[in-house]
Amino acid sequence: MISLKLMMKTNFKNMRIKLKEALFYFLGLFLALNFALPSISLSQTSNLRNARICEQISQIESKVESRIASYQTKLEGVWKERMTKREAWRKEMDARRQENRAKWDANRQEHYAKLRSRAQNDLQKQAVEKFISDVETAIQKKREAIDLAVLSFRQAVDRAIVKREEAIGNAIKEYKNAISDAFEKAKSDCATGIDPKMVRETLHASLKTARENFISNIRNVDKMRDLLQGEAEKKREAIQAAVAEFRSIIEKALEELKSAFGKS
Repeated sequence: MISLKLMMKTNFKNMRIKLKEALFYFLGLFLALNFALPSISLSQTSNLRNARICEQISQIESKVESRIASYQTKLEGVWKERMTKREAWRKEMDARRQENRAKWDANRQEHYAKLRSRAQNDLQKQAVEKFISDVETAIQKKREAIDLAVLSFRQAVDRAIVKREEAIGNAIKEYKNAISDAFEKAKSDCATGIDPKMVRETLHASLKTARENFISNIRNVDKMRDLLQGEAEKKREAIQAAVAEFRSIIEKALEELKSAFGKS
């Protein structure tokens, strides 16, 4: 009699694809916190006479804006680098998955050939062909479900990344506007003859508030793990459901095959 264990002990158990998707944590928070430069730059004026603050405002503002722009450029560079690595990693995982599938496909053909060679009559031959057809259909259905789960999760990752980048970008924009407003007020105060000491203190307070608000906004940006927790669970459940359905189909097909050979 035919040993049907060979079909159950093949690569069916190994058809679990490694789909671990790294959750991408940007350096945005850490780089962005370094944008708190105005307070540092302005503190350098503490050694200057208050009377000179009005002469220094434009120079200080220029330095602050330049340094913020520099950090913003670095942050955007980090984002682009992460995107490139993410796409490369996905292509690598896809290629590895396809390579493994190709190996499993070749392995199954060998087992199919053995099954066909053991069929002794038309009933057994028909049963073998039906079994092979059922297995191939189940495999295709499982692969499509897994591919869809992976794609859906990747799309969720991309949406989460865009959401975080936009939130960080908005925080930076608000921070820059607050800094610009602070310097514009200082210039206006100087032009209207406000006491230079008061100008410096007001400017310092405004920049400090802008910095604190910025840090608060950055800290309130949703973490990737929070944005993707539900999506990761959905992917896991979808893959588990696909595997469970696959096993159910294979078990039924195997029982039918056993029955056909048992009647011979």
